[in-house]
Amino acid sequence: MAYKLFAFTALLLTQIFFSTYGFTAQPDKTIRPMFSMTAGQIGVFDSIEEPVLVGVEYQGNPFEVFKFDIIPSIGYMRSEGGSQYLFTTLRYDYWLDQKWVVTPIWGLGYFEDDNEIILGHELEFISGIEVAYEFENHHRLGLMFSHLSNAGLSSTNPGTETLVLSYSMPITD
Repeated sequence: MAYKLFAFTALLLTQIFFSTYGFTAQPDKTIRPMFSMTAGQIGVFDSIEEPVLVGVEYQGNPFEVFKFDIIPSIGYMRSEGGSQYLFTTLRYDYWLDQKWVVTPIWGLGYFEDDNEIILGHELEFISGIEVAYEFENHHRLGLMFSHLSNAGLSSTNPGTETLVLSYSMPITD
């Protein structure tokens, strides 16, 4: 349980840090719709025999909320053991410089348990953070850590964490 509190606290402090110190989207950066492929592990802090996780995600055109360009996305992840997660998220790119971007992620989706990963409810929330490097051709290579939880919607709420490598490519120029 302590690691879940640590993960939540780390995400919250990251959000406060970037909000406080004014890291925002660079004015010369065009946000493009992207297609992402991910591969990594589910149950990072759990003992899971089949931890491999793969996924795909579409990140759409941004919309403005209080002068922030919020990026909506929809995606799908499947674990080696058979668990599945169909989700939608909201993302925001904080540019550290012209190449490095940090992206907090919040969302929800439908989760289907398998024999090893039983999260207690079909509705699962996701929160995470991705650090990525953007190449000259606007493709990105990143590392994302996220936490899945039903936020107490059922009496069973173990939650789980994922750590994935992501490769994103723009759909348009």
